[in-house]
Amino acid sequence: MSINENYDCRILDMCGGNGHSHYNFVVSPLLPDNISGIKLIFKEYSLSRIDETIDNEIVIEL
Repeated sequence: MSINENYDCRILDMCGGNGHSHYNFVVSPLLPDNISGIKLIFKEYSLSRIDETIDNEIVIEL
C-alpha cells in the first residue's frame, strides 16, 4: 500500500486461508482526523521478484 511521498506505509502482519487474505498496515506519520480525499494505492507485485510490479493497481479514495 502507498499513499504519497509524505507517508511511509508498511505491512505489519498478514494471514489468510480458504482463498482469503488479511493484511494490517502501519502508516507513518499518523493520518489526519479528516481523511477525505486521501488515496490508498495497492499494487500487485511479482511473486518471483518483489521489486517488479505487475500492472494491476487498486485505488481507494477515502
